[in-house]
Amino acid sequence: MSSEERKSKALNGQGSLYETKNYNGHAGWIFSTTEWGPNGKRIRIQGFGHTKQTAIAAQKRAVKRREEKLNKRAEIIEQLSIAPTFNTYCAQWLDNKQPTLGDQTWRKYKADLNNHILPHIGKKRLDEMGKQDFHNLFYKTLAETGTSARFHAYKTFSFVMNTAFDEGLVEKNYLKTIATPTHHTSVKSEDDRWISYRVGISRSLQRWLAKPETPYHDHYTRIMMMYLGLRRGEVLGIEWNSIQNLHKKDKATLTVDRTLQRHEPHTGKKGFYIQPYTKTKTTRIIHLPEPWRKALLLEKSKNRVAVDPQFKNLVFLTPEGKHYAWKKHDDLWREILTYYVNLGRKEGEKYEKLPAEKYFRPHATRHVAASVLFDQGVPAQQAARILGHSTTKMTEYYTHFMEKKMKEGTQSFATGYGYTED
Repeated sequence: MSSEERKSKALNGQGSLYETKNYNGHAGWIFSTTEWGPNGKRIRIQGFGHTKQTAIAAQKRAVKRREEKLNKRAEIIEQLSIAPTFNTYCAQWLDNKQPTLGDQTWRKYKADLNNHILPHIGKKRLDEMGKQDFHNLFYKTLAETGTSARFHAYKTFSFVMNTAFDEGLVEKNYLKTIATPTHHTSVKSEDDRWISYRVGISRSLQRWLAKPETPYHDHYTRIMMMYLGLRRGEVLGIEWNSIQNLHKKDKATLTVDRTLQRHEPHTGKKGFYIQPYTKTKTTRIIHLPEPWRKALLLEKSKNRVAVDPQFKNLVFLTPEGKHYAWKKHDDLWREILTYYVNLGRKEGEKYEKLPAEKYFRPHATRHVAASVLFDQGVPAQQAARILGHSTTKMTEYYTHFMEKKMKEGTQSFATGYGYTED
């Protein structure tokens, strides 16, 4: 049979039936149809048999097998495209976040989700929640929850939903369309109200502490480091090997990459230890202005020796060679502020307990530092890096440029606190 003849007889206009002498070494009949595949290519489906009827039957079985395969593939694709439940996704989100967060922050995020969010919507899929659903969650379901707990649960959950949106698991982040739960604290109100006073007293307090005759002069350097915007654990965890070029004017730097931490109860351990990373698990380098470099030289001249080997490199040790526990540090801060506020009292006047408006916790010195940087015109991006806040990838891309700007930025501490060149 010629090729033209073998092109087949059309069977009901749906395919071709032709005879062959060699189909995998066998003679018989082939029934063939042509279809268009999902990728736009033509696909030929054939069936072979020793008779016309068996060839047609074989081709039909091939079509059925192909349909089953395509259906199975479609089911898999559909399953993959379905958003996961909040239980599943939040567990995955926490796992991914753990390497980049401090232990306390990670446990807080986990508690926010497990205690306030997942009990109510955990079994729902991410794409099943709309604007009204989120509104009902925070303003009806969690209406009786304390304002602080609800506010922090919202903030944590917003991180989750932002990530889900970035990953394409939801078409729109409807959580952003509802009002953020309000939470006003007396601490924040006091911070806002008294920031100018705190900046002013911070300037004079540092000068007073710098005088050798001051009763609290021994704490001068530690207080100074607080005013670089360091966190409490970062101040108390500074080690000498974190300071470079201490003896070189305008060259000294501090690498902030560790903290003094207290063992959590669940560890079964007590006391403090040096944690080899910061709260945000990032490292930052602070170029030390001259007043801070000189204060550290003063601290080094004390030649204190730690009684506990694990703290042998700590910068700040008590005269007895012990590390400063958080409470001792906080209590001394209150004592120093109280003494300083009473310096101006007239003879015979009662020693004044520190009134609420004149006391600010050690952490508030970070607010003071941020305000000084802002007042000196330091761009927010540079200030964020100096203070150890989250940064953008673009900032990291311009690392060499930013290092120079960060050095210029930290010099603003000296100007902002009123220091002049000797």
